[in-house]
Amino acid sequence: MVSNKKETIDVMISRFNKNQKINKSQTLKDNHRSLFIDFYFKNFRKKN
Repeated sequence: MVSNKKETIDVMISRFNKNQKINKSQTLKDNHRSLFIDFYFKNFRKKN
């Protein structure tokens, strides 16, 4: 169960990173959001 949860998170992150590469010509606000998501996932992994 836990390993599956981490796998899905990895998939989400990889999808998110692909989207970031596609959307490189976005505003600074989007860059800020990506930093927040990275930060959130790092903390999420520490807790679990």
